[in-house]
Amino acid sequence: VQPPLQRLNGAVQAGGRLISDLGRERHRREVLGRQLSLIPQGANSALNPTLRVSKLAADVLRSHHRGMKEAEIRDRLKDRLATLGLGEDRIADAFPCELSGGMRQRVVIALSTLMNPAVLVADEPTSALDVITQKSVISTILRLMSESVIKSLIFITHELPLLRNIANRIAVMYAGEFVEYGETEQVLRDPLHPYTKALLGATLDPFRSEPKGKPAALLGTPPKLTDAPLGCSFAPRCPFAEETCRTTRQQLKIVRDRQVRCCRAG
Repeated sequence: VQPPLQRLNGAVQAGGRLISDLGRERHRREVLGRQLSLIPQGANSALNPTLRVSKLAADVLRSHHRGMKEAEIRDRLKDRLATLGLGEDRIADAFPCELSGGMRQRVVIALSTLMNPAVLVADEPTSALDVITQKSVISTILRLMSESVIKSLIFITHELPLLRNIANRIAVMYAGEFVEYGETEQVLRDPLHPYTKALLGATLDPFRSEPKGKPAALLGTPPKLTDAPLGCSFAPRCPFAEETCRTTRQQLKIVRDRQVRCCRAG
């Protein structure tokens, strides 16, 4: 967190280690890239358009290994690019604008995994891609996990059905809070929170709870986090809300082997 932002409370742990109190330099050297890495949303804005792919890789690796030689950097980059189906020599020497959207996304994945991170956070990595390229990117990420290049994956998306082939567990968030958290098939086949049901009801996924119905829109908009409702954050949009929902803050509770933030779930 950099000024003018500041952390008011709370803490972040990774691998059983408190990392939120590390200084900026130690955090960059010991955590970023090694323990935690990020595939940002939108490869176009994530890649410096004035630098070649090889220079981007050099910046990543030399921030952890200052004396790393050019040949070592190039070899590691080429190996990772080849793993992602980008084995041509020209890719390492290309500028981002010389690559297709799918290629740029895979270059971002290569750069994000050069240090073999313990946890990879993928923030909407397929949102700007066509369906065929989406499948390629997902297959690439799963292959890196199967080869232990990535140890764990946090995949952020608005497309719940997409997670069926990726995630072991799903956490559904609304207004900055978990509203349902459980095993993937549990959440997708038998959603308990009204917001989870609404998300699935708005898709064409054949496995949703009411596959024969037409996709339904959810009326209203999420609340402003600076002016959140007194009770349940979802109550103003929830078709099942009662008076107690609007006045009483909801806590996560265990229902059918998962966590749900709803007084009606049971």
